[in-house]
Amino acid sequence: MNSANLARVSRSISALPLEQLSFADMIRRIMLYLKEAVDYDTINFGTVDLDTENAFHFSLDGFLMPEERRNLLPLFKHQNPMIEYTRKHGTSPPLRFTDFSSRRQFEESPIYRECYRGYTHSMLTFGIQAPSGLSTSFVLSRGSGDFSERDVERLEILQPLVSSIIQQRLLQESLAGSVSSSKHAGVIHGTGRFIHTMDQRANALIKKYLQPDSLHQIPDQFSYSLEAPIGTTREVPKALEKGARLLSRSKRENDSWSLLIWDENEFLSSEALSRYGFTGRQIEVIQWMAQGKTNPEIAVILSISYRTVQKHVENIYKQLGVETRLAAINTCREIVA
Repeated sequence: MNSANLARVSRSISALPLEQLSFADMIRRIMLYLKEAVDYDTINFGTVDLDTENAFHFSLDGFLMPEERRNLLPLFKHQNPMIEYTRKHGTSPPLRFTDFSSRRQFEESPIYRECYRGYTHSMLTFGIQAPSGLSTSFVLSRGSGDFSERDVERLEILQPLVSSIIQQRLLQESLAGSVSSSKHAGVIHGTGRFIHTMDQRANALIKKYLQPDSLHQIPDQFSYSLEAPIGTTREVPKALEKGARLLSRSKRENDSWSLLIWDENEFLSSEALSRYGFTGRQIEVIQWMAQGKTNPEIAVILSISYRTVQKHVENIYKQLGVETRLAAINTCREIVA
């Protein structure tokens, strides 16, 4: 491929209509454009939990290895040099097995003998920006023949563009799904029970509230959300943070789905509460109440007296027409939502 053709591939990727494509369709388009730059037998978009090395691979045209061989890969933890690179250094540049050892050394390794031998002769992978603990990458495979230095050079040129397009898509969805004017929700994409990718915000919320066993698979607590009608907001059950609720809203996209998630405490918007008629100080008291703070704690935080906080709380109850703290918080959440 000459430079003119590589430039054409770059323009095609840059011109992808992100708002018109599902996430899975966007990945498929990118895979097809990559084939114009670097020939391969199969390609997949892989998501790997770096702690467990459990993975999900979204393929364009199947796999060279049969499923029973792919299922053995987590048994060879710390033996895949590409995953080890990502674990130590972060997002990986285009890499081949032979960038880490000789061909003979690789073919003598247990992971090659038990998983790749007879099916995958060579692989070329490059990473996409992903949150901590997760590796996402495009994996190009050949049943015979090696990837050349020119193949690596082409992907070195395309990698930043592909990564930025995917990050742009996540950001657009996050902002479009905003629950308040000042903060945005986290975004997750997947198929079935498995995750393709997520943004940093979604990763932080999942770890904070759900503490999942693995990041390559959607936590069971989201099953109700994924089954709900499109656009319906659902509370995620069994969130671990006391006094807070994790909410989600799903959207199905052909054979895949997207999920917006957010922490409700973060979205007690000052602007929404102000429109309801609360003063600035009352809003501060409400927001700290929603964080589970007691009246004495709020007094210390706001540097005002306990009696002043108590008076604010009484006025808040009166304005909302409620008699308890929980009812006041829930009513304010409804106002904001």
